[in-house]
Amino acid sequence: MARNKGPIQFEGSLGNIRSYYDKSLKKYILSTKGGANRDLIMHNPSFARTRDCMNEFTACSKWASSFRKSLLCLAHLMFCRFFAGVVKLAKEIQLRDEVGAFGFRSIEASKIPSLLKEIDLNQEHPFTGVIRDPISISFSEDKRTAQFTMSGFVPGTGFNWRTPFSKFRFYLVIAQLSDWVWNERDRCYCPVVDNLRGLTRMSVSDWMVKNYESVDIRMDVSFDEPALSQPGTTVIVVLGVEMATLEAGGSVYITPGNGTAGIVGCYS
Repeated sequence: MARNKGPIQFEGSLGNIRSYYDKSLKKYILSTKGGANRDLIMHNPSFARTRDCMNEFTACSKWASSFRKSLLCLAHLMFCRFFAGVVKLAKEIQLRDEVGAFGFRSIEASKIPSLLKEIDLNQEHPFTGVIRDPISISFSEDKRTAQFTMSGFVPGTGFNWRTPFSKFRFYLVIAQLSDWVWNERDRCYCPVVDNLRGLTRMSVSDWMVKNYESVDIRMDVSFDEPALSQPGTTVIVVLGVEMATLEAGGSVYITPGNGTAGIVGCYS
């Protein structure tokens, strides 16, 4: 892999050179083409194992994509490279399927929802390193409402944040994820329950002032209907925090990337 520093920059292929723009590094990356061609991989019997691995990786990518889309409302608080970690966790869940045949194993997060807390949504500002005080997440009996509480929080000392800020606010999101399984009839991976992305709900607090006075924080967020009406689904709760400064006129100024988010609760 090489980085393009010259005046001629492009995306795509030029001869044996492939170029793409890395949004995280903010640089053009160059690499050479190589390996077996598509026709050989897809039809040669010696690549059967490779095709099975590709099939399972497709499932991981689809599950990770559905996860990302369910949290698009928090995209401004998540670091752009977090997706690779989601795919990695999807593979870890898939490896726990001891029933499905290799190449067709399921991704059933609903069987081990606690693993989802391992996903790091912001590698640049890890959520667990930003909020120092303990937080509490509770759920209603019908699994419809999640509540976030934090008692005796002192904003001036409760955040570990490198850059100056004068105001902050919290985001509380509740979303449902579906397991992904192999559909023999359609010969592809499909969600056990479709169209869950539209069920995501978010609550945003008012802007709060950074000071040294103790405050009790409480937020609720609810689905329109009770969750988990069908097996094979998982509910996640994500807490985000966004920092801002005040301009001379008193208006709030938000710097892109000035915040973080993390998974704080999940159940199935």
